[in-house]
Amino acid sequence: MLKSSLPPVIFRRKPRQDMTTRPVIFISAVSKELKTARDHVAKTLISLGYEPKWQDIAPTETGNLSGVLRKWVDDSQAVVQLIGKCYGYEAPQPDPQFGRCSYTQYEALYARSRGKKVWYLPVGPDYTCDTCTDEPEELRQLQADYLQRIRAQGDLRHGFASPTELENLVLKLRDDLARLRRWSYQGAIAILVLLLLVAGGIVWLQIGQQQTHQTQKQSLQNDDQIKEDIADVKRIIADFNQAADYLIKGGSKEKLAQEYDSVLRFTAKRWSIPATRLHNLIEANTASILSDPNISLLVKIGALRDAGQFIEARNLAVQGAKNLETVQVGQTHEQVQLWIESSISEIQLGNYEQAYIYAKKADSLANREDHFETWASARHTLGRTLILLSRYKEALEIYNEILPLRQKELGDENEDTLMTRNNRAYVYEKMGNHKQALEEHTKVFEIRKRTLGEYHKDTIQSRSNLITVLYRLNRSKEAEQLARGTIELLEDKYGEDSLEVSSERLNLGNTLFSQEKYIEAAKEYQRSAEIKSRLLGAEHHGTLMSRMGHANALNELKQSKAAEVEHRIVLACLKRTLGPDHADVLLANHNLALTLENQERYHEALTFMKGAYEGRLKIFGSAHWLTEYSLDGCKRLEREIKEAKAN
Repeated sequence: MLKSSLPPVIFRRKPRQDMTTRPVIFISAVSKELKTARDHVAKTLISLGYEPKWQDIAPTETGNLSGVLRKWVDDSQAVVQLIGKCYGYEAPQPDPQFGRCSYTQYEALYARSRGKKVWYLPVGPDYTCDTCTDEPEELRQLQADYLQRIRAQGDLRHGFASPTELENLVLKLRDDLARLRRWSYQGAIAILVLLLLVAGGIVWLQIGQQQTHQTQKQSLQNDDQIKEDIADVKRIIADFNQAADYLIKGGSKEKLAQEYDSVLRFTAKRWSIPATRLHNLIEANTASILSDPNISLLVKIGALRDAGQFIEARNLAVQGAKNLETVQVGQTHEQVQLWIESSISEIQLGNYEQAYIYAKKADSLANREDHFETWASARHTLGRTLILLSRYKEALEIYNEILPLRQKELGDENEDTLMTRNNRAYVYEKMGNHKQALEEHTKVFEIRKRTLGEYHKDTIQSRSNLITVLYRLNRSKEAEQLARGTIELLEDKYGEDSLEVSSERLNLGNTLFSQEKYIEAAKEYQRSAEIKSRLLGAEHHGTLMSRMGHANALNELKQSKAAEVEHRIVLACLKRTLGPDHADVLLANHNLALTLENQERYHEALTFMKGAYEGRLKIFGSAHWLTEYSLDGCKRLEREIKEAKAN
């Protein structure tokens, strides 16, 4: 049976403010009536990769609310307006352009006058709104007239009667939202040229000594466009970063390079640009960051990772930390952060022992009283390295220590708190305590579902964790139902041939396999592998794990020859990128041994089974269930060899 890899949520790069610009969508609504509905829209937009903004968080202290709203709308790519029965507040005097209107109406009217896209979502008669005091009949009529004008324009969407219907309405806008993203590529071409010139050190020489007044004027007019182009490039790079956080796990230099290339091709395909051009964009952006003396070392390290320069990122982090070894007391905060980054770099490169050494340095320097979050981050990173070194008991002690402290300092719903809780659940899994793991994963899932919404990637990850633990507890029917529900959610959001759906099909295949529904399992594994192969490549780690599942199902369906061919390909690819001692390589050894055993090729099977056992003994220890599983396989094969000789 397939063994899942380390959950991607365990290591997550902290977002960098200057590198994660997302398209902004302004949400227009009368707060006293539709605050809850607006929050649902905001969470859904966040899950789709957009940044929602609304009037409540606008800086209104200037006294000119209309001017503030104009700025917020100007800075947004589009507007979603929720229309209820309440009129809301209005300016003291009618607007010179739009006449008498509420501030909420003004937001949409101004957006349309500026050529912005506006989606109007009316409240259905059965929707339960927030408490809204009765307004005068005059204001109610003004709001009804406004709604009628929008309806007459043909821009009104169907009404929503529940939070789920509202969420689905927003999700159905994703094609329109995607067009907003594609629009920004036109500007990216111009800034690509600009950035490449800066990065390459090319200076345009002015031919001739006279410049006309008209040329100077045109140059000034282009300044605003250049600023917009830079923002467009950052959106493309932000999309790349999000895919990288999801897909790049590392584990060796070879695997890291392979995964980076897959993310490049995946992101480039989404934006309909060549992968080489995307890489040029990223490298040019990295070059501009590295050359800026005002940008911090931590941001520069992240920029090097963005450009696929993982060794350079590691070297910069280590050298930066060493340069600060002689700093005065009270100035160690940055040094701790750099040692943490050094450890993370070594994790990505697969150097787990060195990652542990750097994490220990960070942990020894961090002071809980001086800076709690940095101290907790250092402890968390140390726990991460202990997991990778299969020192689960020590990792559990660390997570047991920092979890209650993060809950107290940051709250139960904080992202760092949930990450620690998720990691503790994973340690329980690795130690074979699946009941405790299920309890922890369930709590994390419930919090994320409530605070982030069902469609957020972290909520989906928590659902996947639950599926894994359920089928390991032999509660495969529950796991299957949850897996099918997850696929339905993801198909609604991303489409049936998306990377996100393909990952959950692997989970579904596992649950079906554990119920001995091998024909159905084979179909799910194959579908998952085909999608991943198309999006990531045939030899990407995620693709290989789905291919391994498909080979396992073929073996159970008495198609052991076909299974053997696939298993040998998977094993060779994994060994090349991960090295011979990685847990997934040992899993591939074990599975190939089972396939050869089905063909009664017991001597060959024993060779691979022994390889799995010896590797697992070294990594997990003799008491771990995986080690025992391979040991039982060795003993069984030795008996079969003796019986064959006797006959």
